[in-house]
Amino acid sequence: MKIQASGTQFFHFIKIRQNMKNSTVLQWLATALFILSCPLLFYAQNLLSNQSCESGSTPPGSNWVEVSGGWTCQAGSGVFPPAQDGSYLFFAGTSTPAELRQDVDVSGNATNIDSGNQEYVFSSYVRDYSGNDQSQVIVEYRKADGTVLSTYDSGPYAQSASWQNITDTRTAPVGTRVIRVRLISLRQAGSDNDGYHDNVSLTLGSLLPVELTYFGAKNMGQNTLLTWQTSSETNNAGFQIQHSTNGRDWKNLQFIDGRGTTDKEQDYSYRHLAPQAGINYYRLRQMDFDGAHKFSKTISISFHGNENGFSLLPNPVGNGGKLSVRFDHENEGTLNVFSFTGQRVYHRAVNEGQLDLNVRLPHLPQGIYMVEWLTGQGRFVEKLMIE
Repeated sequence: MKIQASGTQFFHFIKIRQNMKNSTVLQWLATALFILSCPLLFYAQNLLSNQSCESGSTPPGSNWVEVSGGWTCQAGSGVFPPAQDGSYLFFAGTSTPAELRQDVDVSGNATNIDSGNQEYVFSSYVRDYSGNDQSQVIVEYRKADGTVLSTYDSGPYAQSASWQNITDTRTAPVGTRVIRVRLISLRQAGSDNDGYHDNVSLTLGSLLPVELTYFGAKNMGQNTLLTWQTSSETNNAGFQIQHSTNGRDWKNLQFIDGRGTTDKEQDYSYRHLAPQAGINYYRLRQMDFDGAHKFSKTISISFHGNENGFSLLPNPVGNGGKLSVRFDHENEGTLNVFSFTGQRVYHRAVNEGQLDLNVRLPHLPQGIYMVEWLTGQGRFVEKLMIE
């Protein structure tokens, strides 16, 4: 039985002697009652069925829906790699692209989800045959009507030497009622689609000790005003405010004491007196008295020096979301969006005299992108974070 207490995971094996005449039974019972009286978090079982394709069936079935391809539960032997877990793995057949999906109903946990207080932990293993074909996993957090609220996209993996573990832990967005897990295989060479999947799991994570209802940043001219609010707190030591200029490397600014344990709304604020020119990223590292911690979402705000020619709102922006671009100059030019690897993923002409532009971004993996505005006056660049 796997349990958690005070932020530490450990295992307990409890046995009770059947010989009631033996006085040691009282000692075992007392131990059991003491352990059960502690505040414990029991980790839920895998919410996905047939997670390692051990049914051996064609198609896999057990709530898996074959969207495209000819999926089978393939024994890991012979020309196929050994399974990561058990004896079978998910094999897509010959078609490409191939997709297998499973929907998990999480409406029974709506109370925790809608209070912004429930995490889910996803894990899966992917590999291929010879380093050519690719495996990809997408996890979608959906409303009851199918609207996608948040997406995890692993991107395509090509890994022939060993199984690659991909994981994602996130707080379910308010309104989530279904979590859809999509297994995708992409054939790049040969006749078989050898993007394999195995040991796919979705489990309940921890309940967050602090219910953060708001976290925002306001440009006060030469400094940033950060404000946040909690609706309840449990064992909350406080918040470490962190700052970054690239969304990756973080520095501590200030620790703000929490209110311990309370079911009342609490308001906090902090003024950052020295933001940098360009985009400034902020997040909260909420810390318990026992040392456990959780990170808030990342927010950002822009401070423009003379070298900047435009601003982006909102930033971060949701995957496939609408981006508003406001230019400081009425110059004709071109707007480009590049991934961090240098691949251009979006471009659009900007007409002379145009100061505002609304952009509908394509669906892109989460991460940091570079937005470039090329004009006759020069090249202007801003960072953009896609959630």
